[in-house]
Amino acid sequence: MSTNRLWLALVLLFGLLSATGCGVSLNGDDDDSADDDVITPPDDDDDDAGDDDDSAGDDDDSTPGDDDDAAVVIDSFYPAAGSTGVYVRTVLWVDFSGPTTAEGTLARVDNGAQVELTAKMVSETRWVFIPSVPLEYSTLYTASVTWDDGQDSMEFTTSDVGSVPVEQNLVGRAYAWDVGSGALVMPAGAGAVLDKLNQTLLTGVVAQSDDFLGLLAARPVAGSDPPAQDLCTETADLTGPDPAGDDDDSAGDDDDSAGDDDDSAGSDAREAGGGWSDPYFSAGPADITVSIEVPIFGEIPLTFYEAEFSGTFVSSTPGGAADSIAGGAFKTFLDLRDTGIPCEQAAAFLAVSCEPCPNEAKSLECVNLWIVDLVADLVPDLSLVPRSSDAIDADPGCSG
Repeated sequence: MSTNRLWLALVLLFGLLSATGCGVSLNGDDDDSADDDVITPPDDDDDDAGDDDDSAGDDDDSTPGDDDDAAVVIDSFYPAAGSTGVYVRTVLWVDFSGPTTAEGTLARVDNGAQVELTAKMVSETRWVFIPSVPLEYSTLYTASVTWDDGQDSMEFTTSDVGSVPVEQNLVGRAYAWDVGSGALVMPAGAGAVLDKLNQTLLTGVVAQSDDFLGLLAARPVAGSDPPAQDLCTETADLTGPDPAGDDDDSAGDDDDSAGDDDDSAGSDAREAGGGWSDPYFSAGPADITVSIEVPIFGEIPLTFYEAEFSGTFVSSTPGGAADSIAGGAFKTFLDLRDTGIPCEQAAAFLAVSCEPCPNEAKSLECVNLWIVDLVADLVPDLSLVPRSSDAIDADPGCSG
């Protein structure tokens, strides 16, 4: 979560993003030029059948179906065809070989009953489809996609992750995120970056009630194994206070004359939320600023705007400790003007494009980030403690 934010900052600032290209259609058939009608006999296109073999290389005659240069095909699908153990809160996406229109691009997911989807175009060739509700556990689904030039379908099966509440007090536990375990939704086409990362980042539970989970994020001591909290770097409060925990009346809501009651509209507003429905948690949106020391550039502040994060606690043994977090997701945007580096320069360095800022659409100065399917493991005997800049400055162990 904010842990994700921190490593995402590393991704951006160290320029690890790199474009990739995946390559099969849902059913494994390849429409690329290697298999099309551009080779010598028997498939050569100079014959009287009218197949166009001109210098433009594209089939412009009346024969249907053989103009592969113009047709858009599916390059890849997430989750992949035949996948099992798919998280029930997953999003799905399709990468096309070229642009498609909003009017012509449709998707359907069903297991006998159709799932309502929200479609989002995150790049010229990637469409993301977001289910309106979690999918059913351990269920076979069919996903069908129709676009301007064709249609295709595939199947996948969901897991049972999240089906069993952990029913535990999680306060004092800390989890180490495997940064390379996720799938990058945005920026599209840069998924290989996750395989290149070797970062461990920490999230700890600091408060819990029936419907609230307080989370803290911290950096580990470099090279520590098992991970230990770096007490000389600031922690980040991901969720704010429990809204039920700051009242003085018996109802649990503060409606005194000080005006800080939680039940009145617009009062005691929190920047971040700590939603909790055992074993699933969510937090945000929140604006969180960190500082990263980067070679050449020095210390650079980065704010992760409107950050949202979520995941599901899992016990590997029935009745045992919640020893991992599965289905982690993180979504935010960065305004590269915060770095003091012109966006076009930063974008060239990072191999990404400057995009419109969600809060300032006319400004092409931002990068949108969205990662799903992250995992984290319990770190035994580690409990995170809040560390502010004042506490660090006063700590002689952090001098120099």
